[in-house]
Amino acid sequence: MAIQYKNKEEAIQALNNGAKFWTKGFVSFQDEPEVAFAAIKNHPQEVKRLSEALQTEEFACKLMRHSGQLFQILPEKLRENRNVTLAAIESYPHSIAYTSTDNKADKAIVLRAVEKAGSTLSDASKELQKDSELFHLALKTYGWALVHGTEADKANEKTVLKAIKIHPHVIRHASQAIQDIVGDSETPADTLEKYINARDLHAKLNAKHAVKPSRAERGPKI
Repeated sequence: MAIQYKNKEEAIQALNNGAKFWTKGFVSFQDEPEVAFAAIKNHPQEVKRLSEALQTEEFACKLMRHSGQLFQILPEKLRENRNVTLAAIESYPHSIAYTSTDNKADKAIVLRAVEKAGSTLSDASKELQKDSELFHLALKTYGWALVHGTEADKANEKTVLKAIKIHPHVIRHASQAIQDIVGDSETPADTLEKYINARDLHAKLNAKHAVKPSRAERGPKI
């Protein structure tokens, strides 16, 4: 005879001791939030069997605060929910990969994900991947963000330098002119940085030693 739990406290205790939520003893607790939460904490895959009554924004957000990695196995309607998506991103930014197309095109959502993990820029909509603010934010921690940069970004020596300091192999996505500067160097970031520093120093010295205009050229003293 199947065990029948008298109340939710007994049911939760049983789950904490390894009982399975899908067994007959838990039939009357399928819609009980606290029991379902305990079941999912102990056996994350139980989220796939979440009852219709518990497929709410409130309960899903609670689950996401516990573990954003559960987001990818939530029912689709919850993965499309903006607030559930944001809650998931707070604990696991890569959750953005499993949300709806509309949410991937929502700059506020993408911004939060990129703030926590630059690599999530790759999961944003094509339009937002080109967004200057998001691009430069991602570049702080994710050199491969250069792939999503504009042609101007890929030709900007200091932008490329930031990228290759983190991920040297992304140099192949820089402009041809910058690739020519680096050549076959095994340390492309060092090579490019030395080039930039030498060029900037040369420019400063030229400016310092520039011929000053004569008083006549400067005009009358007022």
